[in-house]
Amino acid sequence: MKEVKRTNNYEKFKRLKGNREVSPTRIRKIVESINRVGYITSPIIVNEKMEVIDGQGRLEALKYLGMPVEYIVHKGAGIEECLSMNIHQSNWTIRDYIKSYADRGNQSYIYTQKLIDDFADISILAVIMATQETNKIQKKIYNGELLVSERQYNLARERLEYLRDCLKKMRYKNGSKGYLEFAILICTTIEEIDLNRLKKKLEERNAIMKNWNSIATCLQSIEDIYNEQLGYPIFIYTEYRKSLIAKYGNKAMGRNDYRKNQENKIKVMKGEKGVS
Repeated sequence: MKEVKRTNNYEKFKRLKGNREVSPTRIRKIVESINRVGYITSPIIVNEKMEVIDGQGRLEALKYLGMPVEYIVHKGAGIEECLSMNIHQSNWTIRDYIKSYADRGNQSYIYTQKLIDDFADISILAVIMATQETNKIQKKIYNGELLVSERQYNLARERLEYLRDCLKKMRYKNGSKGYLEFAILICTTIEEIDLNRLKKKLEERNAIMKNWNSIATCLQSIEDIYNEQLGYPIFIYTEYRKSLIAKYGNKAMGRNDYRKNQENKIKVMKGEKGVS
């Protein structure tokens, strides 16, 4: 069993590079808990360099209160052990993982962190989506497997600038802003869409958009206003579903929100043969 040591010398402890920063709110909650019910001993864990592997919040709270810190030295422990100890806990967010890998020099995460900082008015999930061809990336982010090339980074900047410009001119009272962000980003990937027309329609006609409660219903609402007075309608939602099927197979098809026969409509509009 490892020895539990005790000290009032707070300066001997160091922040582990790549570990998340502890928010003042979390420190305040720990302080309030200690003041209310007392401190139940829970040693922090450090490595031989006195870098904190687990317990940075407790350390800051005890330092604020002037109370002694109990700690255990675990030689050889580093950021991987830190991440492993926190991966199943809710107190590490996607933002924390991205910053952690960025701090350690992972270029994909540096690109992503830069986008998050520069587009703080857009949800972090939408920012991440702008860099990816798929939205199934949460596990990759946690495991340090997120890949963002320079080309993807530059393209994401363009897409996010476009999204920001659209949102500035809209009143999104018909549904979640998050779903709207995702829907507009999806539209930027569909070649058939005239993005200038889309931006103008979103600005002028967003008030009449039907209520949305998912990405699918939001795309359908966008489709309705986009196709107004358009001689060659674009089936935006169907194009999105087709892209999902191409990536994930028929299991990507939804039963409740899919507009039946729209793929056939597209073929008819394009004059393809063999369509009844």
